[in-house]
Amino acid sequence: MPLDMQWIIDHWHVIGTSVVSITGVVWAWFSAHYGIIRKIFRWIRKQCYLRAENASLTERIAATEQRAIAAEARAVEAESERDILRDRVEPSDLRPPEIEIVGFLAKRGVPIECFRLRENFALEQTRFDHHMDRLKGVLFYIRVRRYADSRASTYELTEKGKEYAVTHSLC
Repeated sequence: MPLDMQWIIDHWHVIGTSVVSITGVVWAWFSAHYGIIRKIFRWIRKQCYLRAENASLTERIAATEQRAIAAEARAVEAESERDILRDRVEPSDLRPPEIEIVGFLAKRGVPIECFRLRENFALEQTRFDHHMDRLKGVLFYIRVRRYADSRASTYELTEKGKEYAVTHSLC
């Protein structure tokens, strides 16, 4: 037998008593502090739960922030599109020759041929065509009525043009 083993056998009683004493002391300490130890384990468990919940909420916040950023980008895009559409739909300020043309058509009240309309204004052909194109295509104040027979096309005010003429006292 090795020497260390012999020593343990010789001193077994002392070692056993020491182990039992230590175990008893530890057991007594745990028994006396059971409530505190239980609170500590509850606290540890709660901390684990809170950390997991914090991680979950952090992920949700990040996802919400991404959605908010995307929504803000869509809002900015929609606002710019709204401005573009408003410029197309809402009439911009009419220029004086255009106001004269709308007023003339409003006072006349019936369609008129293009060449006769042109004769009533002292404008060059290019300027007159430009203003007529704006009134027809951009502002939609005038419409062209074309005929299948040999009659010349005529110009007349649209409802929007009539509304402009009435609200601005052009007729």
